Amino acid sequence: MRDQRYQTTLPHSPIPSPQSLIFLLLLAVSCRTAPELPPLNMAGIPLEPGGLAYVLVDTNTAVPILEHITVKGLDKKNFNQMIDKTNYVAAAVFPKGGERRLQLAAWGNYPASGAKTALGLNREWKKFRSPVAKMDYWHSSTTGASVSVNRGYALVSTSENNTVIDPYIAEGVQAPEGFGEFVAGSAVSCWLENPGPVINQKLSEMGIPVEIPAEMLFISLFPVDGQANKDLYDAHLRIRFSSAAHARGLATMISFMRNFSTPDENEDKATGTALLTALLFANEPVQNDNYLDIKTRLSGREISLLFGVFSL
Repeated sequence: MRDQRYQTTLPHSPIPSPQSLIFLLLLAVSCRTAPELPPLNMAGIPLEPGGLAYVLVDTNTAVPILEHITVKGLDKKNFNQMIDKTNYVAAAVFPKGGERRLQLAAWGNYPASGAKTALGLNREWKKFRSPVAKMDYWHSSTTGASVSVNRGYALVSTSENNTVIDPYIAEGVQAPEGFGEFVAGSAVSCWLENPGPVINQKLSEMGIPVEIPAEMLFISLFPVDGQANKDLYDAHLRIRFSSAAHARGLATMISFMRNFSTPDENEDKATGTALLTALLFANEPVQNDNYLDIKTRLSGREISLLFGVFSL
């Protein structure tokens, strides 16, 4: 019997090529980067637990961000064609040295029969049977990707050393408490597990002597209504600490440092590190128990730089 957890009701579309399917994987790597997505309404998002970061993208409202993404080996025309076929993407990045390195679930116009025929006729792909879902998937030794394409959705996984890895999982990851409410209606969102070391390293590189003991980071991006160029997003960051005292202490420190640094709104934030620094000190943080909330406004280009900070 087919596993009902992964079924969708999205319509048919032209047959995607194997090269297009590989792009689904590249999209996760390049975006590193979703409204009330179908995954958030499931018992669990169909991604493996234990990831460093989980990214959700609604391609229908995230186009200005994706326009700033370049994918090695794929021209802009092919990139845009895949965006047109994809509605939602959920991606996960895992620690180095583990079995699984990257994982992606995409919802869009992917007809199962056509995609399976295309994969079956390509010598680069070898068919395997998933013991978890009792369904077929294909693996490419050239790219190291394992792919399963079904009506309306696709699953992709890759391992650290290009070994065969099942794209299906026994149990999906649960979004952290409060995440669904925080990202409701957003175009792009993500949560990062233990982001403190990355943030502190970037602040150190900028010569800012601040240690942020962050346990969790939520990011959600909302398109700005009524904008002329359709390339602006309201960015909401929520940082979780182990205690309200930690959150209060950092809020005080940020407020103190803001008195000595006035961000220049016209300054070109050429790197993701500079952007992260400007973002943390651009506006007064708001404490909510053991959380700090920071809000600002970013362009699609700046958002792509921000996600690059975390190597997503």
